[in-house]
Amino acid sequence: MGPQSKECKISIIREGKRRLVAIPDDFFLEGTEIILRQERDGIITVHPAEEAAREAMWNRFNPFSEWGEETQSSLASLSKY
Repeated sequence: MGPQSKECKISIIREGKRRLVAIPDDFFLEGTEIILRQERDGIITVHPAEEAAREAMWNRFNPFSEWGEETQSSLASLSKY
C-alpha cells in the first residue's frame, strides 16, 4: 500500500507582516519553489512549482504505482476498445 493521507497541527511563525509555516520533515515535498493556493472556502494547498518536482511527487504518490507492469499493460489494452 502506498503513502497515506496525513495531517498535523503546527504553529504559524510571525515575522513582521509575513507568516511562515514550517513543513515537518515527515511530509514529502520536492523542489525549491512552491505554489500556494487559497480556495474560496479558505482551504490552502501547497504543491511544487517546478515540473521535475511535480513529477517526483506523482511518482511517489501515484495510486497506480503498486500495480505491476502486467496490470498496467492490461489496462492500456482495454483503452483501445
